[in-house]
Amino acid sequence: MKAVLNTRTKTIDIVQDVGDSIFYQIDLEQCCNSSQLLDWLFQVNGKAWCTPELLKAIMDVIEDSSYKYFSKCAQGLYCSIGKDHKVVWKSVL
Repeated sequence: MKAVLNTRTKTIDIVQDVGDSIFYQIDLEQCCNSSQLLDWLFQVNGKAWCTPELLKAIMDVIEDSSYKYFSKCAQGLYCSIGKDHKVVWKSVL
């Protein structure tokens, strides 16, 4: 499985292979702070089909998107120095 950013729907799409139909989606607009992001990660991690590689791929998409749209790493964007931050994805995607 692969994780890809879909800027049209503002989601991270989980697909079998690039170009395949969407198997599962993570809505970035519902990832507005560190606890919401962590909730999504635990949600996916709890699925029988989730692998460590897929979870890493999702985190890589989040990291890449954070740099691309906010010029910050995901940790700095969501929870630098242990403080929760509000993230407004709809303003950039």
